[in-house]
Amino acid sequence: MEQISYDQFVGCIMGGAIGDALGAPVEFLSLENIRSNYGTKGIRDYVEFPNSEGEFTDNTQMMLFTAEGLVEYARKHGNIATEAWHAYLRWLVTQGKSVNTKALQPASDVLEAGWLLKRNGLFKQRAPGKSCLSALEGGIQGSINKAVNNSKGCGTIMRIAPVGLALYYDSEYAFKAGCDISALTHGHPSGYLSGGFFAALISFLAKKVDLDTALSETIRILKTWDNHRETLQSVEKALKLIDQTTTISHFDGEIIPRLGGGWVAEEALSIALYCGILYQGESEEGILMAVNHDGNSDCTGTLVGNILGLTSGMSALPDRWIRNLRFRDIILETSDRLYEKCFKVSYIENGDCGLIDPPLGE
Repeated sequence: MEQISYDQFVGCIMGGAIGDALGAPVEFLSLENIRSNYGTKGIRDYVEFPNSEGEFTDNTQMMLFTAEGLVEYARKHGNIATEAWHAYLRWLVTQGKSVNTKALQPASDVLEAGWLLKRNGLFKQRAPGKSCLSALEGGIQGSINKAVNNSKGCGTIMRIAPVGLALYYDSEYAFKAGCDISALTHGHPSGYLSGGFFAALISFLAKKVDLDTALSETIRILKTWDNHRETLQSVEKALKLIDQTTTISHFDGEIIPRLGGGWVAEEALSIALYCGILYQGESEEGILMAVNHDGNSDCTGTLVGNILGLTSGMSALPDRWIRNLRFRDIILETSDRLYEKCFKVSYIENGDCGLIDPPLGE
């Protein structure tokens, strides 16, 4: 199995953060308003802060805490969903919310673990998702069999890319883990299946599988799961629209609403696949298309940034976007820690390039 490069590994996470930051200021704007405010080509660079600086939102915050949970999982050889849940409770602290400690034994070990709570730059409310907040405040670890709600919001999928990176050596397990981690906060099948789909897709791409093959293999896995019809239809809708697209340009933002607004997980997945497939090898234009549309621009920007940052690498991302991204040091530190745990520690210990391999039925 070919090992993913450091450039691609970090590119996946950095690309997601960049797409998130580009989409943040236009998330609730129509395409007409985006073009009115930023020109006919729409938003092209960070605009939220002076000196062309941008800042990521809750999408990247939770993606970083997902990575932290995966490192803790590997360190403890514990339960992957539980470690992710604990990491998300730590994220909840950064949002100024109280954590229900009755279910945590001992609570101090959970809330003091990791390194992200020491980073002041994460203690910001950057439009956190209501489903994520309410589910975590409830103090109950959600699961596929014990749903905490019936939500399928995009909060299931925007945080999930590190799962595919870490578990790239087993894409079926990455799918399952993505579902389990998504179901911590979102109980609707289309929500957690979209998270599982994205985790498996990232895992295939991290094995250097081409995007078309990765997509077909992930669809194969999806079809083995119950209640997959709505998610599959959204994936197929993106593929059909790609077949119908004869020309593409940054002006084509009006096409994306045919796939939905990206506010729910399967629509965000559909938009991400559409932009990611059309713009293979063109990270800049692909991410820009993903944020210039009517809908959830920061979420779709995050997902397309994950895909194109992984397939092309961080070196293919515009330097100005990396340089002007606030708190990029947190992204690099977290990426380094996860990469170290994925490829160096476990490689030496197990002779394999991946996190400690758990039983698939865990």
